[in-house]
Amino acid sequence: MDKEKESIFFQIIRQRYEKHSLIITTNIQLGNWDKVFTSKLAATAILDRLMHHCRLISITGYSYRVKGKNKGKS
Repeated sequence: MDKEKESIFFQIIRQRYEKHSLIITTNIQLGNWDKVFTSKLAATAILDRLMHHCRLISITGYSYRVKGKNKGKS
């Protein structure tokens, strides 16, 4: 993510922090968010606000989309 997009994302998180609900879905593990942002500091600031009042739901298992694709193949 470039610096401009990172700044916009941070501003959204900052403005909603402790004021409104927010749902984020991702396939990137929390430990890898520092690779998405331009710095570990930015990732930490964003995750700190997201995780403060967070209810983390982790879903694991096989993808139903992949399962459906393999049905017709022998």
